[in-house]
Amino acid sequence: MKNLFQLLSLLSVIELTANFSSCKKEGCTDSAATNFISAAKKDDGTCKYSYSNFIGVYKMTDTTTDLTGMTTIKIFDFTIAYKGIVNEIELQNLDNSGLNFKATIQSNNFTIPPQGTVTEGEGLVNGNKIRIAFSYNNFTCIGTGVKQ
Repeated sequence: MKNLFQLLSLLSVIELTANFSSCKKEGCTDSAATNFISAAKKDDGTCKYSYSNFIGVYKMTDTTTDLTGMTTIKIFDFTIAYKGIVNEIELQNLDNSGLNFKATIQSNNFTIPPQGTVTEGEGLVNGNKIRIAFSYNNFTCIGTGVKQ
């Protein structure tokens, strides 16, 4: 009887220890984050989102070509901002136009869907460098830039 009591006590301690330990597992609990940990029971505030790599002000050099083949080189700043929708960013003052355009992101790439005067576009962010190509108002723009 004494051995049975000791065995049950030991099993109870092991179960409590296992339950207590599993409750302490911390990490990112948001499944939309790039560093989501499914085993985490408590969010520790370390979640990272794909849009974080894009946010900032970029100094751009852009080559714009119109339908006649006339080419212009522009140097301007534009901003990439996050407006609260996961996997979506906003391109502010694109091509020094004063206009804002939404883009969807996947990994380091973004796609500018048709909207307003933009007919299509895409880009790539690699570290602090950006490459972008888009068409609007009968112009084609290809540019590169660096995050400020």
